[in-house]
Order: sequence, then structure tokens, then C-alpha cells
Amino acid sequence: MLPEPNRTRFGDEFEEVVVPIPRAREEFQILAESYKQFRFYQSKQVVEWKEGVSAASLPKNSLFGAAEGYIEPKYVEDSYDFTLFRPFPSSGGSLRMTELPAIYLVMFYLGSLVRYRPDYLEDLLETRSAWMLESFVSAVPLTALRAFVSKITDKVYQFNK
Repeated sequence: MLPEPNRTRFGDEFEEVVVPIPRAREEFQILAESYKQFRFYQSKQVVEWKEGVSAASLPKNSLFGAAEGYIEPKYVEDSYDFTLFRPFPSSGGSLRMTELPAIYLVMFYLGSLVRYRPDYLEDLLETRSAWMLESFVSAVPLTALRAFVSKITDKVYQFNK
């Protein structure tokens, strides 16, 4: 789903592989019923292994290059190294919809509702799915602040939860 030139670069650096269901469960905690929702790729780069030297970051570095603009670092320490964003298709081509513009767009829309249509927002908050909106509004400001600080300083900061 990556647009050019990312698609070609990704194809040059990675190849799709078949991972047996038991191994997918063991390595990635993917259960058999959701196995078909995943595709597995491995780096074509051959890495020489030496005792005491970790080469685990090499495929990740090539992934950052091949999927540039669709991978964002994590700003909170957890078990994941990065976040992968799917390109958003539009009539003018694919857009890079990462976490930061998505947060901005939703907050802008909610701000417009507060200002111009508070009656609609009040009705929305009385629905059963209001918890999603409330949890978004309570969690997003800190996430956005972390991302803004990292973007402004051009350094990736990871924060403990």
C-alpha cells in the first residue's frame, strides 16, 4: 500500500516470507484465528553475527528508510520500537497520516464543535460511545506535547508511563 518511491525501496530491502502459525504465536503472540490478517517480511540484508555484538537494529534502520514518513518513533516506553502508519488514499495521491496530524485534526474538529455547535457535542456526550471521546480528550494532550517536543528539538524522547 506504500506509494512510490517507498514501495520500490521497501521491495528492494525486504521480502515477504511465510511464518508458520506456531512460530507466529510464539514470536509475535498472533493467534491462529487472526493469522490471516498479517503479512510477514524479512530484510534481504545479510548481517554477520559476532559474539557479543547485537545486529538487531540493522533491519529496523533499513525499515525506517524504506517506509520513511510512515513510521514514527514511540514517545512512551513500551514493548514496541515504533508505530507504523498506513497511507491515507486521496484523489491527489497518498497522504502521510501519522499520529500528530491525526491528533491535530480531531482536536480542531472538537474545538469547532465546542465553539459553533455545543448542542451537538452535548448530545454526543450523552451517547453510549462517549467514553471514546472522553478518553481521547484526556490522553491526547500529553501525547501531542511529547511529539511536539521531540519534533521541535529533533530528538526522540521516550517517557516512562
